[in-house]
Amino acid sequence: MNRSTPEPLTFVPGSAAVGPDGAAPSSAVSLADTLLRTRDEVLADLELWHLGTSAPGGRPLAWAGCVDLPERLLADYRLDRTRTDNRSELGRVLAAARRLAEQVDRVVVLASQRDQGGRIAVEACCHPQHDVLSRADRGGQPRVAFDGFDFDNDARASLLELVGRTLPGGGVEERTGLVAIATEGWALETAVALRQFLAVIARLQSGRSERLGSLVIPVVGGDAKLVELARTLACPEVFRDDGGITGPFAVFTPAGLLPVALAGLDIVGLLAGAEAMTARFQDEPPGNNPVLDFVAQSRALDTVGGRAVSTLTVAAHGLRSLAAWHAQLRADSSADGAVRRVIETRLVVDHPRREPLVVGPSVFGPDGLEGIEGETLAHLAERSRLEQGVQRHDVGSEIHLPRLDPASVGQLLQMLLLAAAVDARWHNGVSAKPSGTGS
Repeated sequence: MNRSTPEPLTFVPGSAAVGPDGAAPSSAVSLADTLLRTRDEVLADLELWHLGTSAPGGRPLAWAGCVDLPERLLADYRLDRTRTDNRSELGRVLAAARRLAEQVDRVVVLASQRDQGGRIAVEACCHPQHDVLSRADRGGQPRVAFDGFDFDNDARASLLELVGRTLPGGGVEERTGLVAIATEGWALETAVALRQFLAVIARLQSGRSERLGSLVIPVVGGDAKLVELARTLACPEVFRDDGGITGPFAVFTPAGLLPVALAGLDIVGLLAGAEAMTARFQDEPPGNNPVLDFVAQSRALDTVGGRAVSTLTVAAHGLRSLAAWHAQLRADSSADGAVRRVIETRLVVDHPRREPLVVGPSVFGPDGLEGIEGETLAHLAERSRLEQGVQRHDVGSEIHLPRLDPASVGQLLQMLLLAAAVDARWHNGVSAKPSGTGS
C-alpha cells in the first residue's frame, strides 16, 4: 500500500518557551540532553514491553505499547491485505465495521469516560451534520452516537426514544447496532446503558431472522462479564485487548478504531498519520520535534514547589472531545503534585474543509456590521481572541493541523500519546535529573 507522507502538523512555541530574540524554542534546546535521554528511555521501555517484562523499579509500562502500535497495525495489515479474509487486527476491525454498517442505520457506542478515544476522530473528521444527513449522503454509513459515560437521564431517554421509534421487522434504516467498550472493566455507567439499549433493540428484533448478537460488537479488556454476555448473545466478533493498552491510551486499539471505521472514515490514513508522527519523534532533534518540544514547554517551567502542565484550547467544535481526552491522558501520565502553572496550547486548523464564509453585504439595510464586510469567520475569530487578551505571557503555543482529516488527526493523537509517554518516563525521577547528579 503506497501512501504519500501526510502533510505534517507543526508546533509553534509560545512566549513562555521561546528565546529573547523569538528565534528558537529555547526550552527544547536548553533541555535537549535530558529530552533525548528520556526519548531513549521511552524506546527502551518499549522493548521491555514487547518482551513482557517489567521495567526497573516496577514502573508501569502500559503506555509504552502505544509508541509503535500504529506501525505494527499497519505492517500486519499490509502483509495480510492480499487475502480476502484479512485476519490482521486492522483487517478484522474493517470487516466488522463493514458488516455492521450494512445491517443498521444507527450505531450507539457505549463506553466509559475513559474509553472515548474513538469519539475524537469521528467528531473531528465527519461532516459536522453527519447524523442528520440521509443514508445516501452519508455514503451508506450509519449514524454514530455516543453514550454510556454518565447518568444523564434526559440525554439517555432521548436517544432510547430515537432507537425505539423504529418499526419491528423493518429494513436497514430501521435498525440500530451497538458497540460496547470496556477496556478497563465494566464501568457502572456503561453497564447500565448496555442493559437499557439491549432491552429496546431486543424488542425491535422480534420476528427477525438475525440474532441480537449480530447487532452488537463488544470490545473488552479483562472483564469476564462482558465476555460472558457476548457469548450469550452469540456475537460474531469480540475484540479482546491482550496488551494492556487501555483507557485514554487505547485510541489506536479496536476500542478507538471501530467507531471511526463505522463512520466511514479512513482508519488506514489515521494510522499512517500516527506512524509519521512516531518517525518524527524517533528521528528529529529537539527544536524540530513536536513531541519533545511540547513536553519541553512544561518541563522547563517546573519548579521545586510544583509542576507546569499544558492544556489544549480549541475553537473548532469537532475538537472539543479531544481536549477532554487529553486532560485524562495528562492525568494518567503525570506525577502527583501541585500544579503551579498552566500553559495553554491552542489548536489551529490551517485549512477549513469548506469554502471560507465571509460577512456579506446586508440585504436589509444598515445593521452596524459594515466595517467587517468581506472578512472571513476565521479572521473574526482571531480578532476576538486577541481582543479578549488570550495571549498572556504563558499562552500562545500553537499546534497547527493542516486540516481536519484522518491523517492530520492521527498525527495529533500520536503526538499527544507520545508526549504522555515521555512525561510518564520523565516523572519517574530519573530523566529529570541533570547528567552528573547523584540519585
